[in-house]
Formats: sequence, C-alpha cells, structure tokens
Amino acid sequence: MWTHKFQNLLHQRQNTTLELLLLLLLLLLLLLLLLLLLLLLSVIESVIGFVTKFVTELMTELVIEVVTELVTEFVIESVTEITDRICDRKI
Repeated sequence: MWTHKFQNLLHQRQNTTLELLLLLLLLLLLLLLLLLLLLLLSVIESVIGFVTKFVTELMTELVIEVVTELVTEFVIESVTEITDRICDRKI
C-alpha cells in the first residue's frame, strides 16, 4: 500500500517535472521568437534608413537640377528680352 502511494507520488512528481521542462522549453522558444522579431525589426529599420537616405539624396540632386534649369532659362529669357528692348530703342 505504501509503495503504491509512493509510486503514485513519484509518478506525479515526474509528470510535474516534465510539465515544468515543457513550460521552460516553451518560454525559451518564445524568447527566441522575440529575439528573431527584434532582429527583423532592426533589419527593417536599417533598410528604411538606407532607402530614406538614398531617396533624399536623389531628390536633392533632382531639385538642384530643376532649379538650376529654371533659373538658367529665366536668366536667358530676361537677358534676351532686355537685349531686344535695347536693340529696339537703338533702331
């Protein structure tokens, strides 16, 4: 009778230990998943930073080119107009 109760307690103890080990394994897996998620977020942040820097540089160059072109055209038209007025007055 005592041995039977002892065996039941021992069996319950083994089940509890197994449950605790499985729970610990589950927690470790969750921790690993969290670390992988953090790594993924870090990679995404790096990619977004690179793309943002690239697009910013590209847009800056584009704006400089467009503004330079517009200013050049404006100056040429203005000088041409002024030159035409001067020539018209001389004639």
